[in-house]
Amino acid sequence: MIPSLDFSRCRVLVIGDPMLDVYYTGSVDRISPEAPVPVVRTKSVQRVPGGAANVCKNVATLGGQATLLGFVGSDESSGQLGSLLAQDGVRNCCVVTKVPCVTKIRVVGGHQQIVRVDFDSNPADFSSDDYNILKERVSELVPSHDLIILSDYAKGVCRDDVCRLVIETAGSIPVLVDPKHNNWTKYVGASLVKPNLKELGEAAGRPLSNDNEVVVSAATEVLLSYEVGAILVTRSDQGMSYVGAERFHEPAAKQEVYDVSGAGDTVLATLAVSLAAGLDRRTSVHLANLAGGIVVGKLGTASVTPRELADRLGGLGPAKVVDAAQLIEIRQKLAAQGAPVVFTNGVFDLLHSGHVDYLRKARALGSALMVGLNSDASTRRLKGPTRPINRQEDRAILLAALEFVDYVTIFDDDTPLDLIRSLRPDILVKGGDYKIEGVVGREFAGRTAVLPFVDGYSTTGLVARLQDPKPPR
Repeated sequence: MIPSLDFSRCRVLVIGDPMLDVYYTGSVDRISPEAPVPVVRTKSVQRVPGGAANVCKNVATLGGQATLLGFVGSDESSGQLGSLLAQDGVRNCCVVTKVPCVTKIRVVGGHQQIVRVDFDSNPADFSSDDYNILKERVSELVPSHDLIILSDYAKGVCRDDVCRLVIETAGSIPVLVDPKHNNWTKYVGASLVKPNLKELGEAAGRPLSNDNEVVVSAATEVLLSYEVGAILVTRSDQGMSYVGAERFHEPAAKQEVYDVSGAGDTVLATLAVSLAAGLDRRTSVHLANLAGGIVVGKLGTASVTPRELADRLGGLGPAKVVDAAQLIEIRQKLAAQGAPVVFTNGVFDLLHSGHVDYLRKARALGSALMVGLNSDASTRRLKGPTRPINRQEDRAILLAALEFVDYVTIFDDDTPLDLIRSLRPDILVKGGDYKIEGVVGREFAGRTAVLPFVDGYSTTGLVARLQDPKPPR
């Protein structure tokens, strides 16, 4: 049975290190004459919440009530982060200090990260007054929330005394921890700690192989040493392992990975709202695992919506079937990241190997392939009253099941002209014997390409053979 994914009543307090992530994205056409380094011609700048702020954004995107408590400054980056949090509906209770906002700047050229520049902080940067105000707010805020997250990025907020105060003040309120130290003494009494394999190995004092028995043994040892309620180990392509009153493994779903940035934050946020909503541990971990699989299939620091989670939970594939408004929003985000978008369209009634070959080649032209699918009504107007054979929902699910198709949307017009005008794809692709000047919507695309179909494959031919079957040659 699919659980309800209504997290609107879940009040989650995230205490940790907020950051601002900045992406400068462009193209690389030459090497600098000043030094043997690439010159990135910047096309876009994107700013998104990072660290504990990204955990809050994920909680809010899932529909939960998110509150952020940490340290920010009075600098420009802190102001930009505050604006982003307000847009996401996050309640910002951060303490304003003299220390600038932790900022990570990534320069991406030709889909390759060229360099990362960090503006960091540490506990020594903050005054005793800063910590006194922080502790006062801990005492005020913790009792009014359903669940607490300690998002420890080792930038100063999660000092030992702060963590101990949070856990003590929480009492019966669950406290989840994302750790960043090999000494977990400050997390004693937490409900759950979520390390990755490397972090678990550091806490155990030895490197660990990614093996079920090895992971369970080390997690059990660490759990007993630090008296935490449970440990959830994220293990990359091996999924997750839960060790507590019960023990179980969640295998990783097969998923093409584009970017792991912020995936741990998504897992933690999904686990938090699920537990806060009263779901059991197994279901909560399962949802967190699904959410992590969805977010690594996106470009850049991203988050997951309840609809995407429900689609994946319902077996509809990686939330690829979206409406036109969602597709346009996704296109805008990809454009901000400099990711070339390919668009094609068609009926795709009886999916055959010719379609598969065509779509795979189309996807190879860019970073994401968006497919416009003719609705049932549109298909009848184009193909006659006996078509389509498969309903639009079934055709969309079949397309979404292909790993090289990133998004599918259904349109009702005879042509996708209005959709292409709104999307303005980088590359518009048609199949068959079209001439480029005859491709609908080409004036709204960066460039247009025509890919030949594989000889001998067509839906019309398949329908004819069904009506007059002959042995295959």
